[in-house]
Amino acid sequence: MDTQINALLMKACKDIFMEIGFSNIVIEQGQKAVKEADRHKAAQNVGKNDILALIGLVGTLKGQLILAFPPTISDSFVSQLVSHLGMDAEQSHQFNKEAIAELSNQIGGAFVNLLSQKGVDCMITPPIILSGSGVQAMLPESDKDYCFDVSGDFGYFTCIFAIKNSKLI
Repeated sequence: MDTQINALLMKACKDIFMEIGFSNIVIEQGQKAVKEADRHKAAQNVGKNDILALIGLVGTLKGQLILAFPPTISDSFVSQLVSHLGMDAEQSHQFNKEAIAELSNQIGGAFVNLLSQKGVDCMITPPIILSGSGVQAMLPESDKDYCFDVSGDFGYFTCIFAIKNSKLI
């Protein structure tokens, strides 16, 4: 099951983006766990962001999903998101945070639905949004970490998934 976790998260991410209308999304570095040396690098990269969305997973699988948006990417991403959804919204930093919170909630929900189909029972916590110049989040102590980039016309953002109890699955 461990090798399927990252594939399921990537599928959830891709499925949500396809539903929204982002057909040219590229997801890179799937299928491999972050090595210990890369973990420090991934944590450092999380510190160079404008907006972080954090979702906890609780139940059989415990962990944290982080969507990290580098500076200026959140504006471009949310602008394209609004366009794909056919919305007429005045964009602001607060609107960007709310849009990214909803996106992270949808990805997290799709992920736990896919896990449920594999017999892994867990739920997500509501998203927590951190924003500011160079906002940072500490990666939780974990057994396994996965990291991949999601890129498109808007630029890229990074998904990091840290599993606390991977031995139980």
